[in-house]
Amino acid sequence: MSDRISAIAIDIDGTLTDYSKKVSCAAIEALRRQVEKGVTVMLVTGNVLPIAYALRHYLGMNGPVIAENGGIVCQGETVISLSSKEEPQKAFDHLSKQMKVERIFSDRWRETEIAIRSDYDIELIKKQLVGFDVKVLTTGWAHHIMHKDTDKAVGLEYVCKNWLKIDLDRVAAIGDSDNDVKMIERAGFGITLANGSEKCKEKADFISPSPHGEGIIEALRWLGLEI
Repeated sequence: MSDRISAIAIDIDGTLTDYSKKVSCAAIEALRRQVEKGVTVMLVTGNVLPIAYALRHYLGMNGPVIAENGGIVCQGETVISLSSKEEPQKAFDHLSKQMKVERIFSDRWRETEIAIRSDYDIELIKKQLVGFDVKVLTTGWAHHIMHKDTDKAVGLEYVCKNWLKIDLDRVAAIGDSDNDVKMIERAGFGITLANGSEKCKEKADFISPSPHGEGIIEALRWLGLEI
């Protein structure tokens, strides 16, 4: 399979990190070796662009950054918003009148969606937001209120078509949460980890035996990539 892979799209929280938010050094080293061989490695995250942009450089990745669940993409100093915060803001304003909800710390930098603490009942939130053009997805770290058309798969398709000039069939996508499902489904090689959500596992071509960083290494081996 290795000769059919031009790029790797990888989630950060829960995938490249463990549940204490520590990055796996072994996984980073393995991914850097792919970069050295000419494979494009890009971070695809629900986190904000400033955090993902910094990680991309400090971890030694070489591809575009897809942040805010596909709402915003970045290549070099070019930043493009693929979504709008207008409808999520309306939804949040309504929600905050119905129940007490607190936005997470990094939300001050969020441009296309709103993220609230993950300890709120997500099904109750969804019921409160019926009628708004939004969807609510959880990552385990936060509940994300975003426009209904926003998705990591949309961001991935954009950067592959417009910047990388490659087919999605040549991309291996690795993630663990419900916001990774469509990306895993649409990529040529969809991968989730032992800690992946049930929805991810339903769509994945490969489920690693181990979670987090060790699972990434197992996935790279499954892809036939030298690590």
